[in-house]
Amino acid sequence: MHIVALFNLKGGVGKTSTAINLAWAAAADGCRTLLWDLDAQGGASYILRRKPLKQGVTRAFRKGTPLAKLVRDTLYERLALIPASPANRKLDILLDRHGAKRKLLSKLVAPLAEDYDVLVLDCPPSLSALAEQILLASDLIVTPVVPAPLSANAFEAVASHLDAHEISRKKLRPVFNLVDRRRTLHRQWITRPPKGFGRRFETVLPAAAVVEQMSLRREPLGEFAPRAPASEAFQRLWIEVLESLQTKCC
Repeated sequence: MHIVALFNLKGGVGKTSTAINLAWAAAADGCRTLLWDLDAQGGASYILRRKPLKQGVTRAFRKGTPLAKLVRDTLYERLALIPASPANRKLDILLDRHGAKRKLLSKLVAPLAEDYDVLVLDCPPSLSALAEQILLASDLIVTPVVPAPLSANAFEAVASHLDAHEISRKKLRPVFNLVDRRRTLHRQWITRPPKGFGRRFETVLPAAAVVEQMSLRREPLGEFAPRAPASEAFQRLWIEVLESLQTKCC
């Protein structure tokens, strides 16, 4: 099972929309896909029409309750969801209080490999005990970045966090998101990104009204606007993700 984390220290960069559309693209490509909404705000759960969990997720971290018991079906074939929970806000405290081992999350998700080919993590925007678990467990860390200095600073902070915790930077791959080509800075960064970005995805995800409609229609983009440029961009990103994972299919 491949674990792909959508992670950024900065909020408002289109992380949740990217997570949903990547998970949908993976499922449409034939992969048995599980999306875990780890963000207590629950944006992915809302769009996929699932109610938040109550306390189940904390039991998984505290007592080792199988994550499979928290999985819910979605309306889409081969795409399942572990919904968000208000209790997700307590996970950092829980991990610190119980002195959780660094690979606790890896241990919890391992049994899911029997039923899923891809696990997509929609992560909260913070560097914390939970973040360390996520970054360590992931095979690939997709970081949506808006072409702006604050986003660059946030990306570098994530890269520095990986170094500090002896986690390979090779996992970290930025993708430009919410790009408006009418803006000079956006055009410049697409062609000449900051040196610290390293290897990035070639796909550029545009700022588009149709993406904002996801929260109104409560559907992945590919369901209601499959031919929109933004939808096609997410499909291309999924292909790049597969290439990064060095696999052709699930």
